Amino acid sequence: NFDGCAPHLPDCDVYVCPSNLHVALVKDSFIPGISVAPQNCNFGGCGAYTGEMSADQIADMGMSTVLIGHSERRGEFGLPTPAESNELMATKLQYVLDKGMRCVFCIGEPLPVREKGIDAVREECVKQLEDIVPILKKLEDK
Repeated sequence: NFDGCAPHLPDCDVYVCPSNLHVALVKDSFIPGISVAPQNCNFGGCGAYTGEMSADQIADMGMSTVLIGHSERRGEFGLPTPAESNELMATKLQYVLDKGMRCVFCIGEPLPVREKGIDAVREECVKQLEDIVPILKKLEDK
């Protein structure tokens, strides 16, 4: 229940980001001012991308925001699949923005970096943003 958040909603953006399995089930379950955003999307649109959701599909469900860059997608989940690179995150961000959507862009550090201290954390986070700086600068120019 998010009723206690209601007085603060004009001052911030609030998103609930359920799994893709649940996103359609809960997208209309919250009070106005609380939005639902899927946890990921692809970067190629609709097509034969098994297990992936496109920005078009997200928009068709009536949502306008997607979250990308989860730490586990960046390779910190220990899966034997390729990690999503900073370059791929920039590609996804550009795709989302080109579709007229908003993006919650996750950054962060894995535990081994955190254990090295704040300077290492800052360096890791800056690395994760470097590829999107040109995209953000284009937005500023509009």
